[in-house]
Amino acid sequence: MRHALQLREDVLFLSIPGPKQESIIRRALSGFVLKLIVPSLLVSGASALAQTSFYVATNGSDSNAGTLAAPFLTLAKAQSAEQAAGTGVHRNIYIRGGEYFNVTMLVSSSDSSTAWIGYPGDPPAILYGGQRLSNWTATSNGWWQAQLPAFPSGSLNSSVNEMPNWEVRMLLVDGQMALRAQYPTNGSSLTYTNVWEQTDNSYFNYQNNDIPATMVASNAEAMIDWSWDSTTIGVSSIVPATKTINLTFPSVRGFDYIPDIQTYRIYNTVEGMSTPGQFYFDRVNHIVVYYPIGGKNPNTSEIIVPTTDRMWYFNGYFSGANNVTFSNLSMKVCAVDREQEGNLGYLWNHMSLIHLGDNAAPANVTVRNCTLGWCGGNAIGGDYTFPTNTTVRDSEIGYCGASGAVICWGVNTVVSNNYIHDIGLITWECPGVRVVTNAIVIQNNIFNCTQSAIAGFYVDNCKFLYNSISNCMQRNEDVGAYYQYFGPGAPSHPHGNLIQSNLFQMVGTHFNVSGADERNFYRPAIYLDQESSNTVIANNVIISCPTPVFINQSGSNAVINNVFINTNVVHGYYGLRQYISSDSSLPNSSRNNVYYTTTNFVIDNPAIWTWSDDVFWSTAGLNSGLPSGATAENPELTGLCPGNLTYQSGSPCPGMGMACLTFTQQALGVGDGALPAAVAISAVRMQAGQMQITLNGQTGQPYVIEASADLKTWSVVASNPLPSSSYVYTVQASQSPPQSFYRLSVNP
Repeated sequence: MRHALQLREDVLFLSIPGPKQESIIRRALSGFVLKLIVPSLLVSGASALAQTSFYVATNGSDSNAGTLAAPFLTLAKAQSAEQAAGTGVHRNIYIRGGEYFNVTMLVSSSDSSTAWIGYPGDPPAILYGGQRLSNWTATSNGWWQAQLPAFPSGSLNSSVNEMPNWEVRMLLVDGQMALRAQYPTNGSSLTYTNVWEQTDNSYFNYQNNDIPATMVASNAEAMIDWSWDSTTIGVSSIVPATKTINLTFPSVRGFDYIPDIQTYRIYNTVEGMSTPGQFYFDRVNHIVVYYPIGGKNPNTSEIIVPTTDRMWYFNGYFSGANNVTFSNLSMKVCAVDREQEGNLGYLWNHMSLIHLGDNAAPANVTVRNCTLGWCGGNAIGGDYTFPTNTTVRDSEIGYCGASGAVICWGVNTVVSNNYIHDIGLITWECPGVRVVTNAIVIQNNIFNCTQSAIAGFYVDNCKFLYNSISNCMQRNEDVGAYYQYFGPGAPSHPHGNLIQSNLFQMVGTHFNVSGADERNFYRPAIYLDQESSNTVIANNVIISCPTPVFINQSGSNAVINNVFINTNVVHGYYGLRQYISSDSSLPNSSRNNVYYTTTNFVIDNPAIWTWSDDVFWSTAGLNSGLPSGATAENPELTGLCPGNLTYQSGSPCPGMGMACLTFTQQALGVGDGALPAAVAISAVRMQAGQMQITLNGQTGQPYVIEASADLKTWSVVASNPLPSSSYVYTVQASQSPPQSFYRLSVNP
């Protein structure tokens, strides 16, 4: 499978002040003495400690010594051994290839300076938050069923797992996520009939004949759509006489909340079983029913059922573990409850393969070269965690019932070079990546999200750079592929955010594709919501998105040097719409952008923008209604398919100061391990009185060199894609004061 196109540019890369992956080189006045300083973001403080190693293998024994020749059997035993070694020693726990089941690990300060590593050269070490389900028997209709055994409480760490009994909302069959039974079976939604005045949110009413009289309420769950989020609640009873569905607890939102939507679906019922690959869970009898693909006997498959809602749990009140690394591991399968999701799925935070803890404040946690997902909840959950120096890189995160990576209220968060895909499979409103403050999200490939690729509340001092984002906003609306929100009473956000050099494709085009759907307007590529300010949207390419930018009740934002192209226009729908709400405030700047479509433009409230050197072009000649001062002229774009957007001779754009945008084709299969390495410094030397820095990396990888006299204020002295795999950059004397610090800012 190839999923390609990540953006590059060969023009000015804006300064990225603040924490990031960096190497800082000091050039002193006397003799140009050089000193390399590496912050804790890259190398944990534990790296200088003495080291000891323990080993775990599927053929080991917990009575062994935990050596390579005599490994432990369980991760819990290895943890006991590494804790006994003490935090004065850096502990490496090598996990040999194979499958490990019912993994539940409590991570505390006693586990500081620990690395959990899949053994190099072995087959994958796969950790499951579940166990195999066997003894399937055939039924008369081609389905199979299996009786669940007694819940394995004794095999789970009760300080980690919060599930008291079976909750089967996911099933892993031969490494693939099975589909939950869904009604209606054609993937559409039903409409409830509640009236605006209703105050009791413990029930809703359905329309005639929508719900079969045979539907068993004890198994059913209702997912109710609230536009930008949803709620999943159990059904306590169904009353055909009054066409009423009673819920196990009231919905937080009223059924009059979004009166023009009023839609719902029913999950986990026999009536929803229509397609091979589906399953449902009989809660009363603790039976799992599965409809196998191709009639395959499930006893010849590996089928794994979840047993815990967390695999790794960082514990402690602002005293969590420091310097913990997960490397070269696969983590899959965790359970998820029927909790109401809340905005962006924040109530699902603890249901994660790696839960960074509530108020645990861990530091220097790194996830790299891992495969995470295929689970009911999040791959990584960290809402209200307050972590420092969290890095998720070079990994695949996919097929998550909730979010991909949630790392909130942190300092120095880096999410880099990951494939993040198929997100929100159970609860729709969970984004691929959710961050809040002080984060860099750079060069990720994020696709197939039911809602946003990247989203967060109170997002400030964050950089979103060089990401490829596609096929998002499949279900919800009134959020965006990128979404940020502040709202009344939100914390101050003086720094703002930078959304630069990203590629967005196919956002907001999934509904009623055979005809017009006005609500596609609420599925933009980039959405700055209430009281967003100081955000710069620059040098992005947005393709096949009807609404590239949507700004609501916000001000002091800038849209600069972007290219917006929509030639995949839904019949009867507009080509491009630039929206800002009438209650937004000046200044909001649009400068040096290209708007290109095959039909018409809709510009809402143009007076709230300041327009400068923007080019609009409709190939159908529908160039009316443009803002004052806009240029209606063909931009003469070329090179879209090769990934090098340039302007042909005769284009007005270069003369208006518009820079060309370059994005290279990324022929990388998802999870194939062929992820590009970061740019790195390999040598520093003096030559003819000038400092030369040798950079190594993949040709085309972006890098920025910055200089500072005081380690506080930084300025860019070089910014380009790497021209070759080994490149010597020479610091010119005119570029910075004689005594300066330098740092290399790269794809972390």
